[in-house]
Amino acid sequence: MKTAPDIRFLPFVPDGSQERTQWTKLPKPPPFRRFLAIVQDLNSGPFWMRAVAGAAPKLAALPGVAAFLLLEREDGSFRALAPLPSGNAVRYLAARDGGLALLTDTAAPGVAPDASDAALLVADGPDLAPLLAAAARAAAEKLPSARLRTPDNEPRFAHHLGWCTWNAFYQGVSTENLRKGFESFRAAGMMPRWVILDDGWQTTAPAPGAKRLLTSLDADEAKFPGGLPAAVRMAKEEFGLHEFLVWHTAFGISCGLHPDAPELRAFHPRRRERVPLPGIPLDGILGWWEADHVSLPATPKDEFALLDELHDRLRAAGADGVKIDFQAVTAFHSGTDGGRAVAGRALAEALEKTAPRHFRNERISCMACVPELLYAAPRSQYFRASDDFIPGNPATWGERIRNCAAMGIWFGQFVRIDWDMFLSGSSAPAWHAATRVLSGGPVYVADPPGATDGALLRRIARKDGFVPRFSGPAVPARDSLFLDPEAEPDRAFALVNGKPDAGAAGVFDLDPGGPAPARPRAAEVRAADVPHLRRARRYVAWDGTADGAARVVGRDEPLRVEAGGPDRFSVLTVAPIRKDLFAPLGVLPFLAPGAAIERVGERGPGRWDVRLRAGGTFVAWCARKPAEIRFGAPIAAAATGPIPFRWDAGRSLVFVDVPDEPAAHLLQVRLRAQKQKRGSQP
Repeated sequence: MKTAPDIRFLPFVPDGSQERTQWTKLPKPPPFRRFLAIVQDLNSGPFWMRAVAGAAPKLAALPGVAAFLLLEREDGSFRALAPLPSGNAVRYLAARDGGLALLTDTAAPGVAPDASDAALLVADGPDLAPLLAAAARAAAEKLPSARLRTPDNEPRFAHHLGWCTWNAFYQGVSTENLRKGFESFRAAGMMPRWVILDDGWQTTAPAPGAKRLLTSLDADEAKFPGGLPAAVRMAKEEFGLHEFLVWHTAFGISCGLHPDAPELRAFHPRRRERVPLPGIPLDGILGWWEADHVSLPATPKDEFALLDELHDRLRAAGADGVKIDFQAVTAFHSGTDGGRAVAGRALAEALEKTAPRHFRNERISCMACVPELLYAAPRSQYFRASDDFIPGNPATWGERIRNCAAMGIWFGQFVRIDWDMFLSGSSAPAWHAATRVLSGGPVYVADPPGATDGALLRRIARKDGFVPRFSGPAVPARDSLFLDPEAEPDRAFALVNGKPDAGAAGVFDLDPGGPAPARPRAAEVRAADVPHLRRARRYVAWDGTADGAARVVGRDEPLRVEAGGPDRFSVLTVAPIRKDLFAPLGVLPFLAPGAAIERVGERGPGRWDVRLRAGGTFVAWCARKPAEIRFGAPIAAAATGPIPFRWDAGRSLVFVDVPDEPAAHLLQVRLRAQKQKRGSQP
């Protein structure tokens, strides 16, 4: 019999001093084998978090501070610990004096933290997914600003392939360079349907102590003749883009507003000194800028006025959405704002007032991975979950996907997770593409002109740019939850994602840019690991290629999967077998074939309707050869009668070529009747 999760909250009582940082010693945890922590430290920087995992003794040397901690107990059950912000302070867990302590911090010198009756959530349970779901609901009830992620109101842009200008041009963006980029995609035969105009479009000037401060809310006229409206019209009218998103920071640009710019005086910019944060010394914060300070609006009212005016102008220029960067600046300049939690909520409230009014839910939050923002985020938008994709630094790639997947475990209960862009024509492009397609977030590239792999993009998106994908966040498979790459360098990392009718387990070599190992690294996956997958007695696990193996497995049967081949990854499609007869697996050549299945319905004994999200080669497992397969509606490519299919009796797989047109995306499959044994009743 299943046991309901046990959830409780521990309070915080101030120590009576005026110290901004106060410590609460925690009881010793129950015996546990392994842990996973989402930490903020000097390696993560002040804007991000990263995953740290390993055997129990390693917890005593936990770096920095943890915003979430998961323990695997000796009996195989789990304990989750989530410190929660409240009042004027945020909270973390930290290793201290041989044990764990709760750290409460206002980031405002001389401002003591407020008391709280729900400072630390502690949840115990035998099954991880229901435990985390129940814990998130309980946390949301205690946090007035927190909202649980729901499947509705997803941003429109996330359904199509996108392009970000950052790695293509960095700050050298211009109308001319945008055109070159679009022409390059057209030549490659795959046009993105949305774009992020990233940093470099704004009008700036140097100031004492800073190389770039904002001087205007309009685009740099030298780069954008005719302003942003001309660039937006070009993108939409000449190249057919659906959405045009524009980058800006929470306060205009990374270091803020020029104090002498006439246009910006209404927002009362003032110099803000930075303060250190728990786990990150001041030097680690200052190193992020080409400036020794920030110049920001004086009050929350001024912050809102700045953002509202900027969004008003972007919307008037034809922009459909925004990427809002550098949001966690609030954490270390809030000394005069009543505490960092207060400042964070003020920014979140300002963004929630202005961004939806101008852009509905078409937005991405970036450099915002601090608790006070993650727990105050609107549920409809995407949050970048890890540091930037760095094309020339392969050593960071494996860590990035571990960090993003770890963020999905807990913070994915509250926000949508964005895994950032990649380059389709650089090193290990298929490896990157597969991680993004499995991620559940938007899929977008940052290709420079002339460096697009059109063939790879056609394994991601339909010709019209639509991307079949899973909508929930990818998380580590059970075997990879507590993977410590330093202690276990020969193991691969497994991601899982899915929906009721099909899911996927992606197994990735965490060092795709390094020397190939003598034997491919491998990970273990189970059908039970795949989120949202329909419960069944048996499942089909198929390696996702036309000639790949298909195995029938039980729900908890472990499968060893290698991160093999030249791309050093594998994607295993996992689907429930219906009535022990039929399991639709997906559509090739997509990297995640199962994501192209929209829904499956039973029409009668041995008969199923399968609605697809794209054309290609449909693949299904059948206990016996189909009697016939038809399109659900007449199409130009075929008559209304049965359509050809290929039957692989050795693997019990059927293959059907499906045109990429909507009428062909509904298939009707009828299996042959079971032969009656001689002497049996009809």
